[in-house]
Amino acid sequence: MLTPPPTPAEVVHLGNEAITVTGQSNADKAEMDVGLWAHEETLYSPRGDAAVVRFCWDAVKYHGCQVYLARPGVG
Repeated sequence: MLTPPPTPAEVVHLGNEAITVTGQSNADKAEMDVGLWAHEETLYSPRGDAAVVRFCWDAVKYHGCQVYLARPGVG
């Protein structure tokens, strides 16, 4: 049995707060021949009060992404 690949996560620093944004789990992809979810990009707002974090995966002929919004005080 293969060990599941780690779930991707990215720490975003906004002001005095560090927010961990977690992407889709890779646990179900351990024994499949498909791409794994990985952090692709983090973009900060001009004021520095929010950020978007993009996680993507690639397979042979498919590509997918999910975008998460990070803001201080929003749980």
